[in-house]
Amino acid sequence: MDAETAGAAMIQINARNAGMSETEANLGRWILNKTVTVASVWLATAGLAPPCFSADAINGERLAQQWCTSCHVVPGVAGGPVLQGPPSFRAIAHDSKTRNQLAAFLEQPHGSMPPLSLSRAEIADVLAYIDTLR
Repeated sequence: MDAETAGAAMIQINARNAGMSETEANLGRWILNKTVTVASVWLATAGLAPPCFSADAINGERLAQQWCTSCHVVPGVAGGPVLQGPPSFRAIAHDSKTRNQLAAFLEQPHGSMPPLSLSRAEIADVLAYIDTLR
């Protein structure tokens, strides 16, 4: 006997014991059926989320090394001359800006920064890398 059948049988037994009408018992079976269906679909798809939904700190570090080291100090990278003013990635990590503020900052060109065209996933990756420096 599967879980749905067993659940329906329990509802029928409980309905009789509680003096429920057949309509109320049918409603209980319908609710159980929908609950089992929704739970099954949720469990089946929970592990199928595309990898873009989770930020990748390693890719964020690679992006920082590729795009940011000419102006910012990135830990572990021996970059060229660092311009006066831009904060290091460690300083950014310990700044009071929230992740949302940093994301908004990276989405728009700002100051003397070169125009970057990072996707939202890449921005999330860079922010995940910054989180590792906290």
